[in-house]
Amino acid sequence: MGHGLRPIDALTSPNNFKKFSANVARRQGLTEFLLVSALSFLLLLLILARTRLLTPDNPAYRNPIDHFKYIYMAAHTPLSFHIAPFCWRVAVPLLAHFLPFGLQLNFLLIDFSSLWFTAILIYYLGRWYSLSRLYCTFGLLLFLSIGLLTKGVLSDFWLADSLALFLTTLAVYLALSARPLPFALVLACGVATREPALLVGPLFYSLNARKLIDVSLLKVATAVLTPAVFTLVMLHLLIPAKNGDANYVRSLPYRDIMVANGSTADPDTLHTVLVRFVDHVLNYHVVFLNIQYVVAVTSVLVTLLAILGAINCREVALRYSPFVLLTFASMFVFGDVRHLEPMVPVLVILALLGARSLERPLRVPIQDWMALPVSLILLNLVWLYKDSASRPAQAVVIVGYLGIALGARVYRGRPKREALSV
Repeated sequence: MGHGLRPIDALTSPNNFKKFSANVARRQGLTEFLLVSALSFLLLLLILARTRLLTPDNPAYRNPIDHFKYIYMAAHTPLSFHIAPFCWRVAVPLLAHFLPFGLQLNFLLIDFSSLWFTAILIYYLGRWYSLSRLYCTFGLLLFLSIGLLTKGVLSDFWLADSLALFLTTLAVYLALSARPLPFALVLACGVATREPALLVGPLFYSLNARKLIDVSLLKVATAVLTPAVFTLVMLHLLIPAKNGDANYVRSLPYRDIMVANGSTADPDTLHTVLVRFVDHVLNYHVVFLNIQYVVAVTSVLVTLLAILGAINCREVALRYSPFVLLTFASMFVFGDVRHLEPMVPVLVILALLGARSLERPLRVPIQDWMALPVSLILLNLVWLYKDSASRPAQAVVIVGYLGIALGARVYRGRPKREALSV
């Protein structure tokens, strides 16, 4: 006799019916997971095939930029490298050091797998908000249409960006699930990958608080930050920065010591960070630049839909606002749009909510919206040496699609003329 329940048994017993329904749900859930995994894997594989990798045969490989630091750490041991801030980002070099293949393949596997897992998590973040499978698939396609986070990250696969993005997305999911222990562990791993991962910490409180001041939850939220802060402190103590140590700097090849703007200056202090932040805020049109930077790190479509989602779902946007504001502050301090990458999962969630708010007024079902991110993915694939299509090209695709959609709505809304009688 098989172990499965027969439908007739399920109908004759309430307990058996519950077991049978749970069994069907598990099978459907597994099928859904496999289909989502296969779709994201194949699309990423297609994107990888149209990406110019930063391998030794690429002329840009010889530039003394970040990848040489991670390669050095993986080839030796992370504790033996002391050029900050790279020396504190030990997770990816450590994984690449212990994986059984060559360093180049190890880094590429970590990079590709991290993006793949992130795409799957983006889908299930949508499911958490009770969005349909079609909407969640739309969210997955939106994520994969962001050229900077797909082609750009795959191109420079030596960096820690992709693993940091996956851990940040997983932390968001665990915060929504109110699972403190896994959240604390993932946050600690994220800090060991790239320091901005710590900024996701306040989400555990803001996503789960039932009132503005929730003392019991505040205690838990503080406790889950402790392992990440401890990890960050220990990394700084075990691996002291020697950027300003002339003897140490001379002992390394030129390509392994250069940091931002070709400088080997000492790491930032609290004073220099605050001065730079105030200077950037006072000298830029903050609101305009914020939108411009979001477009730069995502896409025109994701930015527009995310703004619409934030307007229509203000409570959701408010709960994510501490993380978003801290991420923007980080970007203003360091002047690098890559610091906005961790908040992309939040932007995709808001974009999904924005797309849902448009479905009824435009009378365009979600399955028809799929053409937009698919078009952007294909547009990104046209250029081998560019991360993504230009913003004007993206805007043309969006405006063209909206024109077609509105035209179709007008056409469908016309009253049908009755057939002429003979």
